[in-house]
Amino acid sequence: MPLITLGATCAMTGRNTTQSWAIASSILTVVYAFIAIPLLDTILGSDYSNTKKEDVESAHTYGRYRRLVQLYVPATYAMLAGVCHLLCTHRDTVSLAAYIGSIVSLGVANSMAFTVAHELLHSADPFERWLSSVLLIPNFYMHWTRSHLQHHCWIGTPKDPATARKGETVYHFWCRSIYGNLIGGYGAEMKRKKYAKIAMWITAPLALLLATYTFYGSTGVAIHLGQALVAILMLETVNYIEHYGLQRKQGPDGRYERTMPKHSWNATTIFTNAVSFKLQRHSDHHARETVPYFLLQHVQDAPQLPHGYPAMMLASLIPPLFFRIMNPRIPS
Repeated sequence: MPLITLGATCAMTGRNTTQSWAIASSILTVVYAFIAIPLLDTILGSDYSNTKKEDVESAHTYGRYRRLVQLYVPATYAMLAGVCHLLCTHRDTVSLAAYIGSIVSLGVANSMAFTVAHELLHSADPFERWLSSVLLIPNFYMHWTRSHLQHHCWIGTPKDPATARKGETVYHFWCRSIYGNLIGGYGAEMKRKKYAKIAMWITAPLALLLATYTFYGSTGVAIHLGQALVAILMLETVNYIEHYGLQRKQGPDGRYERTMPKHSWNATTIFTNAVSFKLQRHSDHHARETVPYFLLQHVQDAPQLPHGYPAMMLASLIPPLFFRIMNPRIPS
């Protein structure tokens, strides 16, 4: 997605580009994410196959899979810097509509940073966990490295801001989850007296924002903040559909039942699984959170979405449609 976004911005800011072509180019990433990917999912169908551990036991094969997520970190920063530079150095020739389209596309592309950061966060390698934090700096969401781990503890309970309740709109969920993640992340580290980490969560994004302002002024800051907002809303929309309406039962003693495959929504669409590091195999991830993405298994009895994540994200923006599709599927 970084290559698509950067390439589209280059085309948009070309010398002989018309305004119509510039606007079309500016939303190319959005079209890819929410039209092309669902179409490819429909055409290519489902994938129920599981990669066996012995298939990737060699150091070369395993390292190739890990390098893929590691290299996404510099690729993301290159995309952000490249798009910001192109937009700011062509501000007199690019229309407002194309600017807005580019910022939205940049945010959609940079939302993949959360998917990669998620994979790195659950790694046993301290360097990869550090990379996870680095990847979240542009989105002002470094506290998610703590609040997401709490999500694994409280999934499917009222204590989890990242579990959407039945009948809750995505718009209400955005506000509740963003606030809950903020309080959960910072609150947990305050209790652990991790003051240096909290200071880094605050200063690192602000330092990057200051650098953006130094080189590109207020226009650069607007691009930076705009794409971050879009990326955060994309993350929270994924969170919304991953556990919508699924609750863990609470026993008489106040304890919740253990997390099981039935507490996460999954999807088997081939293309989305290929480009999202198998994020849609979410039940297996919650069962074995340290297992790398390429070894996640399809769980036959887990709740299945009727379409892949991108299509369901679009549906969630129209609450009556989403409720009509999803509410009958929620297990009683």
